[in-house]
Amino acid sequence: SISEALPGHANAFLTIEGGEAFGEDVGTVADYARMGVLAAAIVWNNENRLAHPAKGGSREGLTPFGQQVVHKMHRQHMAVDISHLNERGSDEVMDGPAPCMASHSCARSLCGHPRNLTDRQLRQLFATGGYVGVNFYVPFLTDKGHADMDTVIDHMVHMCLLGGEDHVGLG
Repeated sequence: SISEALPGHANAFLTIEGGEAFGEDVGTVADYARMGVLAAAIVWNNENRLAHPAKGGSREGLTPFGQQVVHKMHRQHMAVDISHLNERGSDEVMDGPAPCMASHSCARSLCGHPRNLTDRQLRQLFATGGYVGVNFYVPFLTDKGHADMDTVIDHMVHMCLLGGEDHVGLG
């Protein structure tokens, strides 16, 4: 569990990227939780049984099965990662009872990529105790084709100004 993290040491935890891993049974969430998985992104770049990705441009969010999985993840104390989820789905997750995370996302106001989070989403994420790991992938950092550490820092500073001082890291 996260409480086992040792200060001053490299620590890691298990995550899932893409809700396809949950199959067709919401009970699979508990199975993964027992194996030590602490977070899961319920969608990647392609629509699945749980949700619609930011990349696809759909205005639909979580599916009914996705809502069940997210609910079960909350009950299992597993963080929901919204990094690939579209805006509506992200809003639905953030309206839930637990903080969520965006393990590898950037600020859309600095780079217009649809995978990036809006200022409204970032404020809501930080207000609910969530975390953002700033992504190092150039197309998420800038529209100019070239990024450096100053570009990464720009995203981090922007997020801190939106309330993320204690909620922003590297993704």
